[in-house]
Amino acid sequence: MLCDSRPDCHQPADVVRLDGEFCGLTVDAKRRSVVRQLINLVNIQGAGQICVRPATLAPDLEAQLDLLDGARRWRDWWREASGRDLELSQVAVDRHAPPTLAPSPPGPESIAVGINVGGHYLRVVRCRGREIERSHSVRVGGGRDSLLADSGLAGLAGAVRGMLDGATAVGIAWAAPAAKARARPLSMQTRASAEMAALLREGNLERQLEKRWKCAVSSWNDGLAVAASQVCADPDRPPRTQLVLKLGTSLAAGLVRDGKVVDLPLEMAKCLLDVQPLVSYEHPTVGLRGTARDLIGADPLVATYRKLSHRPDATFADLEEDALASRAEARRLLERAARGVALLARLAQSLWRDLELVVTGRNISDRRIRDLFLKSVRDDLERVAGGIPIRSSAGDPDLSAAYGSAILAQGAV
Repeated sequence: MLCDSRPDCHQPADVVRLDGEFCGLTVDAKRRSVVRQLINLVNIQGAGQICVRPATLAPDLEAQLDLLDGARRWRDWWREASGRDLELSQVAVDRHAPPTLAPSPPGPESIAVGINVGGHYLRVVRCRGREIERSHSVRVGGGRDSLLADSGLAGLAGAVRGMLDGATAVGIAWAAPAAKARARPLSMQTRASAEMAALLREGNLERQLEKRWKCAVSSWNDGLAVAASQVCADPDRPPRTQLVLKLGTSLAAGLVRDGKVVDLPLEMAKCLLDVQPLVSYEHPTVGLRGTARDLIGADPLVATYRKLSHRPDATFADLEEDALASRAEARRLLERAARGVALLARLAQSLWRDLELVVTGRNISDRRIRDLFLKSVRDDLERVAGGIPIRSSAGDPDLSAAYGSAILAQGAV
């Protein structure tokens, strides 16, 4: 249960207040609910000091965290990513406005290249001003079978061959949130390539690529890049808060407020929601089980469907066709994924009001699945959040992420 997010709202005895540097939550006082929302708050805004009211609950929250994060992988990951530990405190936290990026209109003749590093594909675009001159997609595979696992930087460089002439900036969208002013190596591709993961972690990847490509290079979280693309696609849209969810191998999120992209981690794939996945998996980077990734990401969905359907070779396309045919296991997975998306929207609405949900991604590229999925999300939003408008972007989400990273890269030069 989520309540009003204002720090000064009336706090009944059966609720707990959690306040961080950039946002806060009022939640049901049930211990399991509180610890889940604590994890969610950190996943959205980063680690550091979190004020807990009533303060007497802090030791119990620490014990609950130890149960969910026994090996401390989640806390250790956030300490490294944020540069500070999670600290539960009874001392009030100074609230600051979240940092934002305002994608500036590039000059009509400026040339930038954008790359989206997806779970299985690289998408590359070349932009002149705001217009895409050309683009192409390269299938590289995933995990240890990825072409980038062996070739590393050389493989990334090969994907942009012929696109860099005259370019002043290259932006790369990764599943790697910005923290401590640099991107963290989280994507399947960076985990597969030890060279790229190490360079990203050390903050040296951009420098190495700049030497090769002779232009400025910057790294961006893929959800943030999709949000930047959304801003550019709708420059005249009335300002409101938009949560942009990109559904793919896992899940990426971006937030737009007042025409600007909010520069927070927004690691919503790591959130723990009130609806449980039918099968829980250990999150590959933080070790938590039963995260939003298990509910919504294509890879966990396929793994679960193979178990439920006893079809070890089933694909995501099989899952889609079976859902359309109303087969029970497939429909249950689709409906739980929709419920997860609705709950993420509800979480964002509790932090930032006047929310609109924008959903995109390869997972809903099929119009029939998109219509079925969004209807289910709308139905859930009516039940759990009433009134959050939702729309989908039918365009290529990898193209959007690549384009958004090119726009952000031009502004960073």
